[in-house]
Amino acid sequence: SLVGSEMCIRDSIIFDRIRETKKRVGMSVPNKEIVENSVRASLSRTINTTLTTLFTLVALYVLGVASIREFTFPLIVGMLAGSYSSNLLNGPVWASLMDKAEAREKQKAKA
Repeated sequence: SLVGSEMCIRDSIIFDRIRETKKRVGMSVPNKEIVENSVRASLSRTINTTLTTLFTLVALYVLGVASIREFTFPLIVGMLAGSYSSNLLNGPVWASLMDKAEAREKQKAKA
């Protein structure tokens, strides 16, 4: 569906922002700060996109017949969950994984 593909594209946007921010600020900045700056940079766009899509889905849910409601309710839940995870979970998880990987590399370099 179009909504599902839009959510997949949005997932990659936060990682694109992280990559751009990391190139711009360099390696000396902590990963957590890079993620915070990247989320801040893409948050307004994400909110606008999500709200625009949600308004349409809510209108379909409110004005539609029972079969349309059964179809749009999971889409609404998916939009909310996808927006939350793509912006507020993916970045911190990436930062945590990168911090662990960098710590392992430092340990290997010492050994």
